Amino acid sequence: MFNIELSAKVLGVFMLCEMAIVLVWDACVLADGGPEGRSVDIFSDFFSGSFALAMVFGALCLTGFESLQVFRSETRDAARAVPRATYLSVTMLAGLYALGAFCYIISYGPSQAVAAGAEDPTGSVLSSIRIYVFSAAGDIANVLLLTSTFAACLAIQNISARYFFTLGGDGVLPARIGRANTKHGSPMIAAAIAGALMLLGFGIAALFGYSVVETFTVLTGLGGFWLIALWVGTSVAVVRFFHTRRTESTRAWQVLIAPVLAACALGAILVLSAIHLEEIVASATVANLSLVFLAVLLIGGMALGLWYRTNRPDTYRRIGKQAETADS
Repeated sequence: MFNIELSAKVLGVFMLCEMAIVLVWDACVLADGGPEGRSVDIFSDFFSGSFALAMVFGALCLTGFESLQVFRSETRDAARAVPRATYLSVTMLAGLYALGAFCYIISYGPSQAVAAGAEDPTGSVLSSIRIYVFSAAGDIANVLLLTSTFAACLAIQNISARYFFTLGGDGVLPARIGRANTKHGSPMIAAAIAGALMLLGFGIAALFGYSVVETFTVLTGLGGFWLIALWVGTSVAVVRFFHTRRTESTRAWQVLIAPVLAACALGAILVLSAIHLEEIVASATVANLSLVFLAVLLIGGMALGLWYRTNRPDTYRRIGKQAETADS
């Protein structure tokens, strides 16, 4: 509410503690070799199971890198810091998850790892930590699992608040939402709204008596699906944006090749996810409602954009700070 540095420090401490215990576990597993040795035939079951579910899960593992852009206004030398942080976060996430998954398979043995994960997805990891590190390490990891959940909620709240704050400043939402706190310089009103909406979402699930596993499955599946849709739209928008605003500092890889490749690859994953959405969220009703909601959102968003361009051109030029970009 007051300062992004406090949130960054809280998230940073939690993340470093989580990384530390996982890396210690990785080292212990690799040193021990597990019940069946360190050799893992990665490609033996590579194409088994639901490909769509695997792609959505893989995308969810990398979520967060796209949110760095919303902190540009609070970053020194954003032109350098944001790209570097983006590439670093993607590289670290992919590397750490790949190493962790590899060590998990070794810890139970390739023949037993899938069964162990299916029987107890979270508990099997904690049990492995107790076995290979020491007993109390499993309890520490369990506490860090809770703190990491809080950290994730805090991150989502921070990111959502910046989106609301930006839209308020652009004139899409009420101007008051886009005003920073005079003392702390933080988007306090936007942060309060984002927190209230998150609380409402959790409250609805609790009031209707949904189970923890059911709620987690549905929200994670929907969140991943909608986020992939957002990535696809952004990739296409990058090409369109720089096609009309090409400057000497832009490079073909950044403004054309990379976003086109991303749009094609992510678009394929999005289509597969839409076809198999029922498997991902474990509910045909939720899947159908989600697809209808996404279609309404896309059509409604485009219609609203056209309305702004026709009836409120000044506001339309400010969306995403387009006016500043054009002027510069």
